[in-house]
Amino acid sequence: MGYPFILAYDGDVFARVNYNGEWSVRWDKALFVRYEKVTKRNKAILACTEVLVAAKDNFFVTPWDESDSWADRWSNKQIVIDILDHDADEEENEIQLNESNEKFAIVKPSGKWAIDWTKVTEISTKELDRRSVTLIGFCKLLLAAKDNFPTTSWWDDDTDDEEE
Repeated sequence: MGYPFILAYDGDVFARVNYNGEWSVRWDKALFVRYEKVTKRNKAILACTEVLVAAKDNFFVTPWDESDSWADRWSNKQIVIDILDHDADEEENEIQLNESNEKFAIVKPSGKWAIDWTKVTEISTKELDRRSVTLIGFCKLLLAAKDNFPTTSWWDDDTDDEEE
């Protein structure tokens, strides 16, 4: 029981996709996480939070209290993105969105997103089912954020200049 997709920071859940593909967000916590310093342990959650905050004024969210009552409506796999309890190598802290084994959005080592907007738009208009609720929900979030956060090209040489 739970939710298809959860964003948390050190175990504290601040955003989730509900069983129906709609998001619920605790904006105060999301804004706090958004401006944390990037480290090897939190790069993935900060990349997701950057998109969430960029989409803030452009998409509908279900109130958190209402969403709380829906926890029993989801009994399938749950994906949680949180900070890691150890320093990660690049693959372990990487985010990739795939459909049919085809990448259409990735977070590069620098923390910047590379996105195939055509594919994101196509996926966001598909019919919602239990296998696709997280993917479609995240694509709708990306589209809502599109004009408010920087992305990079798939082909840019992207080095990680992060300092611990």
